[in-house]
Amino acid sequence: MARRAETKLSRRRLLRRMKADELLRGPKWEWDFLHIADAYAARQQHRGDVSLNDFAVEHGALASALYERTKGNGLVLWHGTSVSRAAKILEHGFAHYKGVWMAFGTSTPLGFARNRAAESEGRPAILISVIDLDVFQPGVHFDAAADVRFRADVPPEVVQYMLTDREFRYVGSGRVPRHRLPAKAKFVRKGGRWVVPSQNPATFDARQGLTYTTASEWLDLKLSRFFAGRGRATPLEAFCSVYANCTPTAALPRETVLDWLIEHCEVVAQSRWGPLLHMVARA
Repeated sequence: MARRAETKLSRRRLLRRMKADELLRGPKWEWDFLHIADAYAARQQHRGDVSLNDFAVEHGALASALYERTKGNGLVLWHGTSVSRAAKILEHGFAHYKGVWMAFGTSTPLGFARNRAAESEGRPAILISVIDLDVFQPGVHFDAAADVRFRADVPPEVVQYMLTDREFRYVGSGRVPRHRLPAKAKFVRKGGRWVVPSQNPATFDARQGLTYTTASEWLDLKLSRFFAGRGRATPLEAFCSVYANCTPTAALPRETVLDWLIEHCEVVAQSRWGPLLHMVARA
């Protein structure tokens, strides 16, 4: 598809896209972390060079030592289930008499996670595994097509992350020491404003001398740096980068994030996950 001419972002159009991606559904202030799986897939689609470690750290999870060790000779695979079943897999590994299924993409695991949760009246979970191709060989241990079917049991050590509707958590046995978690934003309400609870101003990045005193200032710093580092991003990715690192989410209503995107970004293309955005040059 030919790239469309750059246009000023329409608020109505962005709201329509957000509703299609379920970002504005559910309880007013809650954030469904399963959207992070979609954000990972969106970035893979239009960049193709996504580091699982960088993505995990960006969203508040520790980096995976197994991913680092197998980089260039490993697979990142996804498996949808319920939280209760995930706990058993983390303890005993994957096992099924018909084989064990995982996927390269996120859409099928997301569907399975929500279905399994509905069946058990529990919560959904996605397990993210790193498969070492020095240990698991295609045609010997698994059959690969759009999805992957392992012919025998798979040990729990391959599972590196568990993604639920409430968290993105590292569950592996070790991590990469040089990766540091980003500082999370925390706010309390004082005088009708959301401000930082202990410091004024609070440090956002000491090395660059960036500080914030309110939720709005933090949002501006967060998204400006996000777009500076990514170049282009979908609204879905922008929302995930905000809400994975912000407590409480009530400090930044979705309308506030939408307003920021509309004011600072332009549309450069269309994708399955909505318009691709880039920042308008600032004076």
